[in-house]
Amino acid sequence: MAKAILLACPQIKPVSVSNFDTINFRIRQQVVEYDLSVAFVNAFRDEIYLQPFSKKEKISDPIHLSNNEVSDYLNQQNGKIVIAGSGIDKFCFSLNHTNNTSFTILPRFAYPDSRFICRVAHQHIVQGKENNIISPIYIRPPDAKISTKPQLFVSH
Repeated sequence: MAKAILLACPQIKPVSVSNFDTINFRIRQQVVEYDLSVAFVNAFRDEIYLQPFSKKEKISDPIHLSNNEVSDYLNQQNGKIVIAGSGIDKFCFSLNHTNNTSFTILPRFAYPDSRFICRVAHQHIVQGKENNIISPIYIRPPDAKISTKPQLFVSH
């Protein structure tokens, strides 16, 4: 629908906002002192999508990990780390608090809220981050794949 509106109204400049951007925005609104924020989206099937952010920008594109790998990933980080998003209940109890690392878990906003999506979109517009193309982020490879084996079709 968004693409159809943009096609019909070329004067509109599109702005895309990911769930990760929205979760990170809310982290920045609620926590002042931290070294790393990590936004989580439950990928189901005992998997998580995550995206790490510094205070100023994303550190990497979204990452796809199993729930078991998430704890290992987080336990390898140092400093004050803030985590939020959906699916954090699956691994938050296996985090190691050490002298070099402390975790703040914000479970209050597991899912993006339209108010904050609009605020992030406004921030992108003010910063000139309009996109020419709106497209989904595909992190996990598709389950359905085209077979590379020749198929034998029998017709009756």
